[in-house]
Amino acid sequence: MLNPMDEKVLSSLVNATTHHKWQFVAFAKNTIRAMLKNEKFKAAFQELLPKLSEKEQAFLTNEMK
Repeated sequence: MLNPMDEKVLSSLVNATTHHKWQFVAFAKNTIRAMLKNEKFKAAFQELLPKLSEKEQAFLTNEMK
């Protein structure tokens, strides 16, 4: 069973936003956008931010505005 609060799960989900398949990217972005409506997930993504690549940080920072 996946734990959606697990750092590895969240990191993999953000990493999927840079994938070469647009369908996978769309799924990841839509999932993250839905998760960011929950304050617990927003805090978890905020904590993860420094560990991500520049491109991933830019996407996530933009979505958290």
